Amino acid sequence: MQNKQGIIFDMDGLMFDTETLYYKATQEVADKMGFSYNFATYEKYIGVSDEEVWQAYHEMYDPLYGQQAVNEFINESFERAVELFEAGAADVKPGLKELLHYLEEKRFSVVSLLVINVKLLIFC
Repeated sequence: MQNKQGIIFDMDGLMFDTETLYYKATQEVADKMGFSYNFATYEKYIGVSDEEVWQAYHEMYDPLYGQQAVNEFINESFERAVELFEAGAADVKPGLKELLHYLEEKRFSVVSLLVINVKLLIFC
């Protein structure tokens, strides 16, 4: 067996409950802008790339609200999600603290990655 020295984690959805955070951010912006939006709409796009979600939003909402308003909806939803994440609003997934403690005891190096809208943030 090879000698393992480190582990890389994707924070988005693995370490933190970001789905709830993303939904909350998007729903807040939808309510503010008067967009018809609910969890059933959000749920359809869990696990889908941002680009595909944005395209779907444009197909769904452009005829109702206009392309510019949909772009604002997308951008403001993203900005609100980042604000919530930075404020610590994403819950830690069950078992994460215990796993990180175990890895620390075994002297593993741990790197956490968060990819947001083609921006890569690295936490060591």
